[in-house]
Amino acid sequence: MLKKIIRSFALAAVLVVGYFAARESYEMTRPPPPEPTYQFLILGDSPAAPAHVTRAQGWPQQMITIFREEHLLVNDPDLIAETGMQTERLGVEIDDPKYLGKYNLVLLQTGADDIVAGVDAETYRVKFANLLIKAKTLVDGDSSRVIVLSIPDWTAIQAKPVSNRVKTKATIDRFNAINLEESGNAAVRYIDITNLSRQASYDLSFLSEDGKNPSDRMYEIWARKVYPVALTALGR
Repeated sequence: MLKKIIRSFALAAVLVVGYFAARESYEMTRPPPPEPTYQFLILGDSPAAPAHVTRAQGWPQQMITIFREEHLLVNDPDLIAETGMQTERLGVEIDDPKYLGKYNLVLLQTGADDIVAGVDAETYRVKFANLLIKAKTLVDGDSSRVIVLSIPDWTAIQAKPVSNRVKTKATIDRFNAINLEESGNAAVRYIDITNLSRQASYDLSFLSEDGKNPSDRMYEIWARKVYPVALTALGR
């Protein structure tokens, strides 16, 4: 009788050990879960969709290229951005229900064309704050997945015709102070590329061949500054 009991315990022990060994072997050979494929939305005006370079040379697509070089799966971004796209119009464009629930990140750069159009700073504040509220709805209300880029300073490009450089530079600084403050109020991420853009005053590699616009290298440097912030926002 005792021998039967011992044999039963021994058999049970063998079965248990076998079960855990098989489970461990399965876990070791099971393929890892697939990497997620990310989808971004870019909202902006002329700096986000510069007309003097190809789409591939602008900072949004160069950022996507960096993600892919790091073996992360990212679709080409949806782009609501063009020259003359003021903040108010952006707020209207993203009201379309087709944009809801699609995005892992929303990246926003706006204000340059508002300045060119003579929009009042406090009017810009209201429109920009409203745009941030709408942008957050596109990422399920998660403010950490909205990234704002500051307005570049085109007065640093000496060959670019600017009627009043001192006044325009001061206005750019004023608008950037507003979008920084409102980004803080909305708890979204913020990246200052303005100081980088000012290197165009002495670094010719930051300029296009005609010397009147930013080069694709400048946009690449912006993209490389955005990339780690975007990576953190994705929880990577």
